[in-house]
Amino acid sequence: MTENDKNLISVIIPLYNAEKYLKNCITSVVGQTYRNLEIILVDDGSNDKSLSICEKFALQDNRIKVFHQNNGGVASARNKGLSEASGEFIAWVDSDDSIEPEYIQNLYDAVKEYNADISIALKQYKEQIKYIHSREKIVQEYLMGNLTAYLWSTLVKRALYNELRFEQLKIGEDALMLCRLYCRAEKLVVFQSNGYHYLERIDSASSKRSFSILKMWLWGVKEQSKIVEDNCPSCSVYMNYKKTIYALSFLIWTKELQDEGVTLFRKELWDMFHDSIHKLPVFHISLRQYKRVIDLYLEARTVR
Repeated sequence: MTENDKNLISVIIPLYNAEKYLKNCITSVVGQTYRNLEIILVDDGSNDKSLSICEKFALQDNRIKVFHQNNGGVASARNKGLSEASGEFIAWVDSDDSIEPEYIQNLYDAVKEYNADISIALKQYKEQIKYIHSREKIVQEYLMGNLTAYLWSTLVKRALYNELRFEQLKIGEDALMLCRLYCRAEKLVVFQSNGYHYLERIDSASSKRSFSILKMWLWGVKEQSKIVEDNCPSCSVYMNYKKTIYALSFLIWTKELQDEGVTLFRKELWDMFHDSIHKLPVFHISLRQYKRVIDLYLEARTVR
């Protein structure tokens, strides 16, 4: 197969004030062994040198398209990238991360070999490769914590995004979108890969556990429950495992919080836990997953 015979892949990079990391990120995407790329850079109103860096790269590579907009948040930048994408498949890279040269090629090979709607590359995945050919099984695997909640590890047919847009959230917009995509997909393949290098920043929204962030996360869990109920109701029982894990995790994260209203928030989390724990799909939970619930519960009990 020649390069011209391969499908066009749109790689979308939303960015805001990313000048410290951006050159490394873009260089890693430009250097992919899979060449038939459309690289979409969406600058969300940066006030550093990010836009200038993007424009310099665009002058050197005609596959790069640069878009600048007033600051509207990461969801707004993602939506702009989606609206401008023309590839058969969509991939995402965060502006402070980088990818190995064969990362996109590996995602593409997997999605083509299995004629899948989504391919996923996970660093922590234990099996070499797994093919899932049922929407219900895909949603089940996601709700039981066996699939990613991060867009940057996925390659998705653009058609699955039709009429979908990201929620205007400061955090968790990718998890909501992936939940919707999983509820649409009929075939999925996941494999082990170390090809994506994620930079854990202490100033990132996902690393913060403020009261407002935790409330936003909880809202997102409830929204995912509605998405599953509306689109794949037979899988709703598996949502109880996800709710159990999140309720206990959020309780632990509130340990150091003294905010007004945190007591009522903890009560809401305990109510969610008690409701979901009695509805767990007991015959579909592994010993490892049971141990995780027990360990989290023992720690959550110490929160006052």
